[in-house]
Amino acid sequence: MLDLSMPDTDGFEFLKGVRAKSPKPKILVISGFLGGTMLAAAKLFGAVATLAKPFSPDSLLLVVSEVLAKKGPAGSSD
Repeated sequence: MLDLSMPDTDGFEFLKGVRAKSPKPKILVISGFLGGTMLAAAKLFGAVATLAKPFSPDSLLLVVSEVLAKKGPAGSSD
């Protein structure tokens, strides 16, 4: 799980760096920045799923369950 807003690094740069090294990690991106409008761009950078803040614990559990159920990188049949 990755928040786009971090104190010492840019979430998009971090996501691109992870994807450059391996397409395999299933990355859930969260953000409340600009009302969550940046989340669509996160999928272009390789996020498997996104969740806008604030979110409920039940919403988080649902999205995490969905991400873990996906096969391979970004839901492919790897």
